[in-house]
Amino acid sequence: ATPISAGRMMSEIADAMLPDTIIFDEAVTAGGYLMRYLRFAETSAHYRAAGGGLGPGLPNPIGIKLARPDRPVLSVSGDGAALYTIQALWTAAHHNIPVTWVIANNSAYRKGAAGRQFVEMDLTQPAVDFRSLAAGFGVKGVRIDQADDIGDAIREAQNANEPRLVDVAIEGDVRSRWL
Repeated sequence: ATPISAGRMMSEIADAMLPDTIIFDEAVTAGGYLMRYLRFAETSAHYRAAGGGLGPGLPNPIGIKLARPDRPVLSVSGDGAALYTIQALWTAAHHNIPVTWVIANNSAYRKGAAGRQFVEMDLTQPAVDFRSLAAGFGVKGVRIDQADDIGDAIREAQNANEPRLVDVAIEGDVRSRWL
């Protein structure tokens, strides 16, 4: 399957997510597309990682959901950033906290960001299997390789009333106008 563009992924998420969804943005290199395609009716519907740290994209949405149990919560996290705190999935499963995580999976830590190439920044050989990692922590997950499948996966995850993970294969060299 051909990897999905980050813009298409964000467009599909925007079209499919529940209207009152609170978003946590740790999409890293794909984050510019999130801001381009998702619109927020209120400032309290969008949170993001700041200050250059990696990893809050998995645990922080749990706290948001606990603070706002009446609202659906969806987080978009880059694959490299998600690996910093993947164990947050166990917490969500253990306490049945219904958050939806979308992994923007380009199989790399900012591969090719801003035109720079770094040594050993890919997440291959072996590839990281986020669906299996999620299952190991008690969270149902799905791998998406076709853009047309994103919407259904988001709707199913948000309506499940349990923690879910959607791993989307996106293009490896992601650059938005913000990079």
